[in-house]
Amino acid sequence: MSEVINLSVYRQGVRLRRARQIEPQLVEIVDALARLGGAGHRRAIADQVFAARTGRRAPAPRAVEGEIYEVLDAYAEAAPRRRSPPLVHRPLGEDSYRWALTPHGAGLLRRTATPRGRSGRDVLH
Repeated sequence: MSEVINLSVYRQGVRLRRARQIEPQLVEIVDALARLGGAGHRRAIADQVFAARTGRRAPAPRAVEGEIYEVLDAYAEAAPRRRSPPLVHRPLGEDSYRWALTPHGAGLLRRTATPRGRSGRDVLH
């Protein structure tokens, strides 16, 4: 037994690898939904993504809206074929433009403070 494994560091590494397998725009959407309290209209999600990208609080341009809507629509269409738990869903039904985080999606970007003695940056948990 020459190696000691820190279980929390191992689990954190597994979560980071999983997060890297997700489309970057979907991670932005999950983060935007978290900042919106867990649910929001797709236009509000696009505005949050735009604000995160640019640092400006303004309505998202049509190009950004289109990009976010396209990712959300593609994610919804792929739902029947997906083996992993969903990150976001339409809580009001398929015809709704409102999206919400699932418990799995909420846990994806949960931020936790790093242990003392390490850098003061937040890490994905």
